[in-house]
Amino acid sequence: MAAPPRMQDGLDPRFARFRATGDMRVRNALVEDYSWLASFCASRFARRGEPRDDLVQVALLGLVNAVNRFDPDRDLSFSTFAVPTIDGELRRYFRDKTWTVHVTRRVKDAARRVAPAVDDLTALWAALRRLPRSPSTPPWRPRTC
Repeated sequence: MAAPPRMQDGLDPRFARFRATGDMRVRNALVEDYSWLASFCASRFARRGEPRDDLVQVALLGLVNAVNRFDPDRDLSFSTFAVPTIDGELRRYFRDKTWTVHVTRRVKDAARRVAPAVDDLTALWAALRRLPRSPSTPPWRPRTC
């Protein structure tokens, strides 16, 4: 793969052309030339048990978003702008994949806090079911006459 053309200030002139015209052929050429960046970001998430091809595909979606949103008039190199965008897309992929329904972080934290009480009550219920008789009063409460 040939290195993308560079201007004096280090920016690819095609970014300005894409920003001005919105030409999809220019955007696609930029995505192809910077696909190494998506592959690099995907490799940093490779040890999480997902196939590499899936990670590269998600990273390429982040790269397309980065190319669409990049403003060449700002004093920022494209790779500096694109890496957090690509990483964010990969993190979103893992976050969305872990839950089948979107649940807020607050609800997930509450579920983690309640889990030990659920385990205790489940153990208590199992112990009560093993009694030879049905208890007249709960065994954890003292009898009153």
